[in-house]
Amino acid sequence: GGARVRYRMFNTDMHTGPIADVGEVLRALGVEVHEESLSAHCHRKGTCATSLKVLTRDNAMMLGDHPELDDAAGLAVTRRLQAAVFDAYKSGGGPADADMVMCAHPASLCEAFLPLGRAIVVYLSTRLDLGRLHRKAALQRWVSTLQKISSRPDGAVLRCNLPR
Repeated sequence: GGARVRYRMFNTDMHTGPIADVGEVLRALGVEVHEESLSAHCHRKGTCATSLKVLTRDNAMMLGDHPELDDAAGLAVTRRLQAAVFDAYKSGGGPADADMVMCAHPASLCEAFLPLGRAIVVYLSTRLDLGRLHRKAALQRWVSTLQKISSRPDGAVLRCNLPR
């Protein structure tokens, strides 16, 4: 049999690879992984988002860091999405029912879930700046957010293929 479920993890990403890479290990450690994938290839794994609220393939990658928006407007879009995610899940469901949320592709997608107060696992499986490519201020805020997450007792920032 499998490991006894000790924790529940919610994951939504634009790529099925990162959670597939760590999912088996997590499950063996007793982590039940619930995937709501926004990947164009999620049908291959049967993990396509079916009950995800607010976040879509159109808004999840950049969360307001669009090249046509100035910094203030982009930040406002990000904050509105965070508020909408909180409102959608404040009574439960999806990430609100999980012990932790993991984001990898883009890792910055975790910003959307911060207001829910769940443990956050950021998995930098590729590029730190993915989802924060268009404005220096957005990238600087993301780095600051990563520092805050990594200093939380319930936060973790994992990396893959990055030099020391």
